[in-house]
Amino acid sequence: LGDLKESGSIEERADIVLLLHYGARVDPSADPEQVVVLIAKNRDGATGKAPIKFLPEFGLMTND
Repeated sequence: LGDLKESGSIEERADIVLLLHYGARVDPSADPEQVVVLIAKNRDGATGKAPIKFLPEFGLMTND
């Protein structure tokens, strides 16, 4: 979020900021279908992490 603060008012105006971490991009041994959504800011709720499944052949992300 610190980088967003330096980019103007994006972070200030946003109600929700989601960051995606795709481990397979940095670690070839990681599961290519595993993505972690980092809820960095949520004005009306909780923050934290949520694992999701990425199906690249369909361009689909799902929480199954």
